Amino acid sequence: MHQVLRQRLAGGPVVALALLVAAPAAGADQRPETDHLVWAGLGMAVPTYFIGVVAHEGSHALAAKLAGAELTELHLLPGVHHGHFYFGYVRTRGLVSRGARSFFLIAPKLVDLAVLGSYSAAVLSDHTPDNHYGRLALTVLATGFWVDFSKDIPAFWAHSDVVKLYDLIGATTELRRLPLRLVHLGLSAAAGTVLWIGYRDVFDDDEAPASAAFLVPLATGSF
Repeated sequence: MHQVLRQRLAGGPVVALALLVAAPAAGADQRPETDHLVWAGLGMAVPTYFIGVVAHEGSHALAAKLAGAELTELHLLPGVHHGHFYFGYVRTRGLVSRGARSFFLIAPKLVDLAVLGSYSAAVLSDHTPDNHYGRLALTVLATGFWVDFSKDIPAFWAHSDVVKLYDLIGATTELRRLPLRLVHLGLSAAAGTVLWIGYRDVFDDDEAPASAAFLVPLATGSF
């Protein structure tokens, strides 16, 4: 009897330690307050904006260099250029062929698609961070790239990169541009659906709508 009691007393701390290690830390899986997530999303939108500008204009610059052109100006801050407002712009010299100019114009959209494709794969395969703030940061960043990808779908002004690309490939009328705009819209809608899933995961189906954080990058502007 005493031997059994001693075995139980000796094994007790081992069992307790095993249970302590196996048990999740208190509050580790608890979702932060909704207002904390929203304010965090607001704060994340600012660096996300600058990351987006660098990615957009940097991809233009890189495409120009790869095409053999000379980079004469690279502006990463908002301003007015030739009477039009820009969040940033690139000026080059030596983009002669139609292929080189097309590559230069479409480069930011290719970067957007690469980021959104990677994000979609992470969300749909459930490989986003377990931490809610980490998941939110990734989703806000992806939202910025989605804004950059989608903002030219309804663009009709001549200084839009997408409109310039349409003209360059011969889609000079809206009837000819319509199939291209629909493909653009379809890709945007697919990526937007994944973003909605991402924000739903961040907020864990809380009663407060996820649109509060979703609108943060939209309100801070496109690249």
